[in-house]
Amino acid sequence: MRIWGQWRRFLGFMVTQRGIEANPTKIKAIIDMGPPTSINEVQRLTGKMAALSRFISKSAEKGLPFFKTLRNVKNFKWIKKCQQEFEELKAYLAKLPFVGKTNTLRHSLPLPIIDVLGRQLYTGTTQEEVPEERPWLLHVDGSSTAQGSGQA
Repeated sequence: MRIWGQWRRFLGFMVTQRGIEANPTKIKAIIDMGPPTSINEVQRLTGKMAALSRFISKSAEKGLPFFKTLRNVKNFKWIKKCQQEFEELKAYLAKLPFVGKTNTLRHSLPLPIIDVLGRQLYTGTTQEEVPEERPWLLHVDGSSTAQGSGQA
């Protein structure tokens, strides 16, 4: 079965024929964030980074300044080093190859069209095999429930 251009969201990730990818909307949420002004906003930032840690090279190293600000919760200060690291993180995320593809349907349409055109050029006909549409079957370890899986 071909999965040209198909994707599914599962536990906050994009599952495609290439494998598991980060959800571009989660990356865009960090890029669009302003500098944190409270401990809660720093916690949200570190939570988002933790969710994307699989896709961020050296994520622990990149997040260390933010985790250090959480140590002193009584006297919150967003220092220059944190702001610099925050801007570097946003620049790094903006350079990831899949960030601009928030509308995945728009980017997946050309593949079937190219497939049809390729067949037409090869065989001289536009007749195309229609792949059988089957629902995806995902196996989980039983940790997900009707209310959710516990993943944010």
